[in-house]
Order: sequence, then C-alpha cells, then structure tokens
Amino acid sequence: LEVVVHDYRKPQHSVIAVFGGQITGRKVGDPITTLGEARRAGKNVPDELLNYEGTAPDGRRLKCSSIAIRDEQNELLGAICFNLDLSPFQ
Repeated sequence: LEVVVHDYRKPQHSVIAVFGGQITGRKVGDPITTLGEARRAGKNVPDELLNYEGTAPDGRRLKCSSIAIRDEQNELLGAICFNLDLSPFQ
C-alpha cells in the first residue's frame, strides 16, 4: 500500500509525503496529478473518490482512493491518496 499526501496550494510540487511501498514512483516534490488538477478546477470530482481502478507506470493494476482535505472554510487544501497494487492477489 502506498499513501501519497498532496498540498494543492503548490501544484508544481504538490506531493509533500509518500508512505509505504513505492507503487506509483511518486516522490516528495512531484507535481499534482490530472485528478488533482480536475478537483482544483472544480470539474465535479467528488471529495471522496473511492475504490477506482488505476494503473502503475509499469502497467500493474491498482485500486486507488483519493480523499480531499479541506479547511474550516471548506477551501480545498490537498488530498490523501491510497494506491494498492493488485498483482499479489492475481
């Protein structure tokens, strides 16, 4: 399981932490994803996007979830994202 924390206020370097296995190759300082850009742009991306299928850079199938982080004024600050490599289960 890989957990990636994004700070959307810095889209060019939104990844601020990566925990667990290196599944997507993301590292601290990497830019925002297309999902993050769509969420920031208000393109109808839910705050809780759970259990969707993704693909690792090497082609492995993933199960992913992305949960928006908002402040007390409901301003979008970032997201916490979970990526699970499905290959051990296949």
